[in-house]
Amino acid sequence: MAPYLLIILISISSGSSAADRWDDIANNLATNLAPILQLFGEQFTKQFLSESTSLLDNIIFAMAPLGILTAMVSIIRVCGSPVIRAFIGRAQERSGAAEAELCSSTGRDVCEMYQNGAITRVFGRPKILEFVHDSLYENFYRKKEWVEQNSDLSRRSGTTIDDDAEPFSDEYALNLNLMLNIGFKRPSQHVLRITTIFGILLQSSLIVFAIVVTYHLRLTKNGESPAAWALPSMIISTVLLCSGMFMCSFLIERSTTERTFSRCTLKDAHPRSTIHWIQPGGQVVGDQSLDSFAYSDSKSPVHQYISSWRKPVSQRDSKFTWIAIIITLAGFVDQFVGLRGVHSTVAIFQLCAIVLMSALRSLLRIQRLDGKDNRLSIWSADGPTQDHELDWLALQLGQETIAENKSSAIQRPPENSRALGNCFNFLHFLTELTRNQMPLLGTQPCITFLLHAEILTEMPPG
Repeated sequence: MAPYLLIILISISSGSSAADRWDDIANNLATNLAPILQLFGEQFTKQFLSESTSLLDNIIFAMAPLGILTAMVSIIRVCGSPVIRAFIGRAQERSGAAEAELCSSTGRDVCEMYQNGAITRVFGRPKILEFVHDSLYENFYRKKEWVEQNSDLSRRSGTTIDDDAEPFSDEYALNLNLMLNIGFKRPSQHVLRITTIFGILLQSSLIVFAIVVTYHLRLTKNGESPAAWALPSMIISTVLLCSGMFMCSFLIERSTTERTFSRCTLKDAHPRSTIHWIQPGGQVVGDQSLDSFAYSDSKSPVHQYISSWRKPVSQRDSKFTWIAIIITLAGFVDQFVGLRGVHSTVAIFQLCAIVLMSALRSLLRIQRLDGKDNRLSIWSADGPTQDHELDWLALQLGQETIAENKSSAIQRPPENSRALGNCFNFLHFLTELTRNQMPLLGTQPCITFLLHAEILTEMPPG
C-alpha cells in the first residue's frame, strides 16, 4: 500500500496546476482515443452495411462514423477495380465473399439460412421453401405466382410497389432474402427519419461547439490560444469524413437492386394471406449443418417484402470508389490533426458523439429473430420431424383450419372437409413444383400427405 501512496504524493506535488493536469489528461485521452476508436468496429460496420437498403441508412452510417478503415476496405472489395483490390490483398478473393459479408443481396453463390437461432449468410445451394397461403381461396402459391395473380387486386387497393428495376419486372433474387424480411424487425420510416435528423444535428453540433469554445469562450490550450488553422482544419475534415463515409455506404447499397412489395390492405374483411418459410434439418450447406426451421408471419405480419440481388459494378461506380476513399482518408487524417489543435473539450464532444451514434445504430437493428420463433425448435436436431418437415406443416395447416372454423362465426364448409381440402391443395401445390422441377425439401414420398389428410379428418385439433 505504501508504494501506491508514494506514487500519488509524487504526482500531486509535481507542480502543475489542476487546469494543466485536466488539459493533459483530456488531450492525451480524448484527442488520441476518438480518432483511433473511429478506425475500429469491423464486425459492427459490416453488419450495418449488409442490412442497409435506403438513403436514410447511409446518412445514419455517416454521422459520427465508426469503422472508417472497414468502410474503405469494404467499398474496395465491392466496387473496386482489380488493381485496387490487389493493393489491399484481395485480388484472389473468391466470388461472392464480399457479397456475403457486406451486401444485402443473395445470389448464385450466397444464400441465407436459419442456423443456431438466427439467420446466417452462407455459401451454397440451399433447400428452403417459401410460399404464400391465401386463406380466402384456400390456395398455395409460390411468391412470384402470388404477386402475379394479385397484381390487379393490389393496384385496386392502392398498394404501391417500389422497384429499383423496371416497373413490374419479373426479376427476383436467385435465393430467398430471409434477413431483410424476417431476420430482424426493420424500424419504421418515421423512426429512421428521426434518427437521421438527430445524427445530422449531433454531428453539426460538434462544429458549433468548436466555434463557441474557440471564438466565444476563448478557452486556452496549454495556456495559449489554439492555432488559427486548427478550427478550420477540424471543420473541413469533419465534413470530408462524413461525406466520404456516406459515399462508401451509398456505393455499397447501390451495388444491389431491391424490389419492395407492400402488403395490400383490403377494404372488405377478407382474411389476409400468410407467408410460410420451411427449411429441412440435417442438410449441409457450405461447411455448416443446418437445423430444421419453420416460420410464418401469421402473428407478426411482414408489411414489406424485399427481394435483393447483386448487379454488375459499372465503370462510374469504380471511379467514385477512388473518390470516396480519397475523401474519407483525407478527412480522417485532417480531423486527427485538427482535433489536436483545438481545445480538448472538442475531442471529448466528438468521442461522446461517436459512442451515442453507435448505440443508436445498434438499437435500429436490435430486434432480431428469436430462436423461439422457430416452430420446430421444440424438437431436437434429429427428432421425429427431421426429413418430414412438409408432413408436419400439412398437419399444422389442417389443424389451424379446424381451430379457425370453430372460433369463427362466419358460415364455412364443414371443418373436416375444409381441412382435408386444405391439405389436398397443399399436396397439389407441391406436385406442381415437382413437375416444374422446382427444388423441394426432403425426400419423403408425396403419398404421406394423403395419409396425413385422411388422419386429419379424425384428429381433434391440438
